[in-house]
Amino acid sequence: MFKNGHGKSAVGVDLGGLYALSSRFRAGLSFENANRPDMGLSQTLRLPMITRIGAVFDKTYSKISVEVSQRTYLQSQSDTRLHFGGERQWGFKRYGLLSLRGGAGVGGGIFVK
Repeated sequence: MFKNGHGKSAVGVDLGGLYALSSRFRAGLSFENANRPDMGLSQTLRLPMITRIGAVFDKTYSKISVEVSQRTYLQSQSDTRLHFGGERQWGFKRYGLLSLRGGAGVGGGIFVK
């Protein structure tokens, strides 16, 4: 990606949408790097497009989410990952909200979100 201390820039296009299935349940779909920008200097090096589909259940003061992501790395190796998350909030009249969040994911290769 770098050659003789020089870099390259490109424009990446992300697309996505969110749909409310009900007042408490939403689903979404996104495409990151949809145009697969070329970041190579001496050779073509396209960034991988990342496809994500997910859903969230939103109850008062708590949320539960699940997401599946798929990407193809530069070496043409495909990687699918499954992510889970949750959030719990507590309200305090004087101080506002306190939130506790957590999540986990499984999938091939190095796990980086």
